Amino acid sequence: MFVVDDFDKKKKVTERNRVLTGHYSGELWGLAVHPHDKYFISVGDDAVARLFDVVERRHIRSVKLPQKCRAVAYSHSGTKVVFAWYEGKLFLYNSSLEKEYQQVSTGLNRANQWVEDIKFSPDDRFVAFGYHGGVSKVVVYQLKNSKLSLYGKINAGLTSALLHLDWSKDSSALVVNSQAYELKFVNVQSKSVIRASGAKDIEWHSWTCKLGFPVQGIFPGVDGTDVNTVCRSHNERLLATGDDFQLVKLFKFPSVTKKSEFKAYLGHSSHVTGVQFMMNDNFLVSVGGNDKTSIVWTTDFGTSHKKLESSRQPLALKDGNREEWEDEDDFVHKKSLRH
Repeated sequence: MFVVDDFDKKKKVTERNRVLTGHYSGELWGLAVHPHDKYFISVGDDAVARLFDVVERRHIRSVKLPQKCRAVAYSHSGTKVVFAWYEGKLFLYNSSLEKEYQQVSTGLNRANQWVEDIKFSPDDRFVAFGYHGGVSKVVVYQLKNSKLSLYGKINAGLTSALLHLDWSKDSSALVVNSQAYELKFVNVQSKSVIRASGAKDIEWHSWTCKLGFPVQGIFPGVDGTDVNTVCRSHNERLLATGDDFQLVKLFKFPSVTKKSEFKAYLGHSSHVTGVQFMMNDNFLVSVGGNDKTSIVWTTDFGTSHKKLESSRQPLALKDGNREEWEDEDDFVHKKSLRH
């Protein structure tokens, strides 16, 4: 959508300012936030990847992919981005989405085989993912010199699709969830399953799995499918969720009491498919499935960040009132999340 600023009939020149751009087909599922900078990427069934700047509040770049995509991740160095398409193909880009390093065919070739979650290991040596469309293995690729190569396919004992996964802080282990409500742990080096009792002392770099001891209290009812997405804050004290009731919720972490107390935030008009904290927990980004919208929420529990110190102020919306923006394109900026 554009606003026409000036139209000269003689010269037939039109000056246009973009006021809105966004995803336009199917659903929006893919979300990745930069590990230490001000950018995030969304990607969906329209096969378009979009790069945004949350501080300057603007859309930076769009990249048209050959096929729809629901999973994307930044490397922990912040220099690379990996996309996982339908049919299991991987694309490796630089962080600005200006340079494509590699296309990889993973051997998944059915149209219903798609990846919901993909993540780099904390040391950036590996990329792990699983897939829908049948019983999923944990697929691990090795990253070296901007090239991905197959490291191994680990049989974690899942009986259904892999929904979410997280790496240990030392990059040696993974925790995974499946559509059949399974919670499994695997050792990446030995390509073997770790018993639950042997995983109790593992420190996890992130927690986005919706099943597990630290997230037992997030479910509003008996049906675990109501919750689509989970993200632990970087300070490891709070947990955000997105659900089928259009809500973003904020829990204390860990949430181990059944039906734990929470604060709920309404902004989406359909199921929430992704939530992620960024920039030292100063922001939370959420994406909606059918509304195809990215919402940026500010928080009152983030710590200082150099990119915020030099940005336009104020960034947050106060008392529910909307600040005047120079540009309001590409995404909606919501009032603060308070814990």
